[in-house]
Amino acid sequence: MALEMQNAKYARNYYSKDVFIDSLKAEANRIKKIVTGEKYEKLLATINNNWQGQDANNFAEIIRKRAADIQSKIDKTLNTIIPLIEEDYKSFRKFQDTNVK
Repeated sequence: MALEMQNAKYARNYYSKDVFIDSLKAEANRIKKIVTGEKYEKLLATINNNWQGQDANNFAEIIRKRAADIQSKIDKTLNTIIPLIEEDYKSFRKFQDTNVK
């Protein structure tokens, strides 16, 4: 069994680490935009146009809060994962540096 390194998309080097982190951030932003995107806006507009009263306002506010909560959780997840990736890179770098000496 052999490892085919030429097909590795991500590797432990500074450039690849940054590419990986950038792709995580891009994917997180894509998901965050979906959460508050066109369908979200259409739903809120439909509620606003077709449903009157405090219960409609409460329901729309629940939707807004949940969307904000999802976005916040995505940010918190990134803020947890990215330092772990950075730490893994530093640890591997340290291992490589001691291995060379």
